[in-house]
Order: sequence, then structure tokens, then C-alpha cells
Amino acid sequence: MRSFLVTSSCGRAHCTLKDHAMTAEAPERILRLNSVLDRTGLSRSTLYRKIQDGTFPRQIRIAARCAGWRESAIAAWLRNPVYYQADDELARQMSLPPIYAAEDHPR
Repeated sequence: MRSFLVTSSCGRAHCTLKDHAMTAEAPERILRLNSVLDRTGLSRSTLYRKIQDGTFPRQIRIAARCAGWRESAIAAWLRNPVYYQADDELARQMSLPPIYAAEDHPR
């Protein structure tokens, strides 16, 4: 369990909260295009061609004009790039918790 110190608007600490929702697993990271290109060694055009062919994970929408890739999807591709099929990854992603854009996140 993690403990968070809550401060008032004046900056003084007034209480401690326990966060019971934290899990042992690290949250899923989103990688942007340059990070994906660095990790895979692919060129931009090859990456997008592989997405069209279904041999590379599809990006997910982060915001209206912003997209990225799940780090776990890139790791799965790196483990077996020759035989990777995006359909297999789609089935696996359906079991992952959703990733919200900042404006879509429930409060």
C-alpha cells in the first residue's frame, strides 16, 4: 500500500491517505513514434507499411491529434518480429485495462 501526504492550499500537511487501488503491476506505458522507431530500428515508412500489412501493432489514440503504441505490444513484436500478427495482439489488448486520454479520464 502506498501512503500519500495531502497538503492544503496553504502548503501545510494535514492528513495521510492510503491508496488501496494500487496494484503490484506497473501501469502500461505509451510509446511515441520516435521511441518506437528507436527500439525497433525500423524506418517510419516501413513501420506504417507493416501496420497496413498487419505485421506490426496498431497505434492507439491518446488525444485528438496524438497517438502512441502500448509498450507491451512493441515488446511482443520484438520477441517475434517475423511471425507477429496484429490479430493476436488485438485479442490480447482486449483483456488489458483501457487507457484514457486526459480529457476522457473519469474523475
